[in-house]
Amino acid sequence: MSETAQIAYENYHIKPSDIDISKYLRGAFNKLGVEVLASAIVLFCQTKEYWHSFDIEDLKLYCEDTGANTSFLKILRELEYIVVGKWNKYCVTIKFVKRCYETNPKNK
Repeated sequence: MSETAQIAYENYHIKPSDIDISKYLRGAFNKLGVEVLASAIVLFCQTKEYWHSFDIEDLKLYCEDTGANTSFLKILRELEYIVVGKWNKYCVTIKFVKRCYETNPKNK
């Protein structure tokens, strides 16, 4: 795992609530399907109120709400936006959080 693929843990200073997903992270990943899936991941973490690991079943529930397709998870993993952590759970990386926040910060 590269240095850029560090997991964003619960206490990371950019919180899920700091990211605006109302427009499906448009422009964050240059592919609509990936952006909709990333929005589902952020939505999942927003409901937990921190960067929480997840399994595919957790993600599928949020995909139903957003219309996301889990097949785009492969792209997020290849680009190290998502990694597999302990107990074979998916984890967002700092790279993912920064990318989502930089392109879609929530106006406070």
